[in-house]
Amino acid sequence: MTDGTTTPKLTASRGLTAPRITGWWGDIWTAAVLLGALAVFCGYAVHAGLPAASLLRLVVALVLLQWLPGILLWRSVRPRAGWLIEDLACGFAAGFAVSVPAQVIGGYADSALVSAGLPVAITVALLAVPATRRRIVHAEWSPSPWWLPLVMGFAALGAVRGLRTYFRQNRLDWPAPSGLPHVDQYFQIAMTNELRFRGPANWPMIVDESFDYHWFTHAWMGQLSSVAGVPAAEVVLRFAPAVLPVVAVGAIAALALRVTGSALAATIAVLVAMWSNYINLWHTTGNAGPITPESPTLAPSLIVLLALVSLVAIRVRGERGIGSAVGVVALAVVAAGAKGSATPLVVAGLALAVVAALLWSRRDVRPLITDFVLVTAGLLVSMKVIFNGSTDGLALNPREAVQRSWPISAIGGSQSTWLLVAGGLFMVVWGLSKAGLGVALLLRPDRELGRRDPMVWVILGGAIAGAFGPALFVQPGLSQNYFRIQAIPLAAVLSGAGLYVWLRGRPAVQIAAAAVAAVAAGVLAWRLPVALVTIHPHRPSGPFMVILIGLLICAAAGVLVALLDRRQRIMTACVVGAGALVLTGVVSLVQSLRDTDIPPSRPGSAARAGAVTQGELDAATFIGNHSAPDDLVMTNRHCTTIRPVRGVCESRRYVVAAYSGRQMLVEGWGYAPTITAKYVEGRTSITAPFFDPALLALNDSFYTAPTSHAARALWDEGVRWVYVDKRTSPSVDLRPFATEMYQNSTASAWKLTRP
Repeated sequence: MTDGTTTPKLTASRGLTAPRITGWWGDIWTAAVLLGALAVFCGYAVHAGLPAASLLRLVVALVLLQWLPGILLWRSVRPRAGWLIEDLACGFAAGFAVSVPAQVIGGYADSALVSAGLPVAITVALLAVPATRRRIVHAEWSPSPWWLPLVMGFAALGAVRGLRTYFRQNRLDWPAPSGLPHVDQYFQIAMTNELRFRGPANWPMIVDESFDYHWFTHAWMGQLSSVAGVPAAEVVLRFAPAVLPVVAVGAIAALALRVTGSALAATIAVLVAMWSNYINLWHTTGNAGPITPESPTLAPSLIVLLALVSLVAIRVRGERGIGSAVGVVALAVVAAGAKGSATPLVVAGLALAVVAALLWSRRDVRPLITDFVLVTAGLLVSMKVIFNGSTDGLALNPREAVQRSWPISAIGGSQSTWLLVAGGLFMVVWGLSKAGLGVALLLRPDRELGRRDPMVWVILGGAIAGAFGPALFVQPGLSQNYFRIQAIPLAAVLSGAGLYVWLRGRPAVQIAAAAVAAVAAGVLAWRLPVALVTIHPHRPSGPFMVILIGLLICAAAGVLVALLDRRQRIMTACVVGAGALVLTGVVSLVQSLRDTDIPPSRPGSAARAGAVTQGELDAATFIGNHSAPDDLVMTNRHCTTIRPVRGVCESRRYVVAAYSGRQMLVEGWGYAPTITAKYVEGRTSITAPFFDPALLALNDSFYTAPTSHAARALWDEGVRWVYVDKRTSPSVDLRPFATEMYQNSTASAWKLTRP
């Protein structure tokens, strides 16, 4: 059968041969549909408060200083055969990589012009050097069917519901008396402003704290904010969440195209990634997408991760030049720098591919080991050199990890070793469930999309590593789950490739029977087991019976359809059974669309934990507009509550750092490297006491009993501005040591007088 696209032939020595070239109309159509999807998402951001003028400036900065040089870089290293979709998605990843060193230099210089200089220089150099210009010009676009960009646009809509909730919860301005934003978003703005104004010099909320964090996404957003001249909040809270879903879908499709050459495989991959849940046998609703706006570092790292795997695929298929080797190292560094859970997936995938090659294709061992070394080198550079060995509080602790997991929590918790082992294994299988259709690849002995194909093992190894992550590691805020989330696109590509190879040449009657059986079994497996089994707390037999019944229903569907297949009965049984399991997640997601949305963040008491008033933002913004980038600012509030509750301070308070864009003496210490390193296990880092009590005492005592000695000590530290949260300290008078420059009902800004 054909899926409407040319499938390039894969060979061991020459890689992809050039596909048939068609007219420009197909490319124009693809570009128009994808740009239209971007326009819809950006229009929604404008509707949610992003000024249209800011959007225009941000688009110009993104296209000219990031996307254009990125596309040129990608076309200079990829084979002649490629796709427009691939150039757009992987070019975005390459442009993201360029933005990081550009903004580091520009941030240290506090110059938008300097930040723009490196991308412009790269663009000029790539077009001026004959060798790179020739590769760029001669790179071709394979034809793709007219429906592929439409499906991609639909797949991107899978992110709309989360985006809608996010925009409602995180406003650019707040009505009286207060709003309740997501607790981490002002942290993201503060980190972006640090990169915008000062580069990765210091932790913005604590003076002299090292900047050991995966900050590359903040450098990307910082460059956009700097060059476009718009507030970082508009980039973090509106522009980036609007742009990234479409690009992420493009990156998933691009990897599927690069690995399979099939638009049908790309279609299946993006739909499985964006429009399904994990296996769900409990008659519950939910979604398990690969991106979420609450984590602005997730989508960019995913895009770079998929570009890295695409480049590995290019090298595995025979294009092993110096340029691609440098690209592998660079993308490995950047993927890890964007989010620490990205590059380890590729390391694991290449390691598994080496083992598989030793069994089935020994001629691939040496090139796979070479790429393993390159990617591992990139990971080590990012961890040891850039981030100073920081792991963001990630610790190996399988027992605690499984005890925190939802399967064990669902039965009321357990200390039983065998139950924890069973729960951990289920977590792994559950995390891999979106890869279920990829079983067809392992049952084929072929070198193309079979078990002798190294790329099958690279992608499978990454998906397996992602599934194991949450069962082995613990991290503050349950961030270990990002291993599994980042592996979703890899799992989806496996399913796309697996279903594609099963469908090729399959009789229409058998395909129809498989579809009917899989859908029916998926619906039954989602609804029936919990109707038959009563689940009691602390009795694991009930959940195990639910799982067993669900698996039997799906397996029965596979066996029935396999009876129609005289040639590949085992493969058919496995594919249909796995398809039914995958469809339980689709049913779960579809049913979730009927759930009630989270309502908009409504005005409420300013005393709520995490509540923010517009006056607080205005006072911080005033300081940012009237101070130098290197001025230090101090604040009297450090907790999400107005004051510590029963002696406990939930320390994720980042308002002043975010909206002033200035280095703080000490604001909130949640997520700070010293805290996460000190409180990896047991006591949570976000409620731990501050690690420098002398500094905190100097800061806080100045509000309650200011003295000339304290004023001089603060001045010597570099403090020039004093922010006062009036709800925390209602009667602050800092005269004669500071002059009040701005005040409103909830906050004021004072300028420290030179001693």
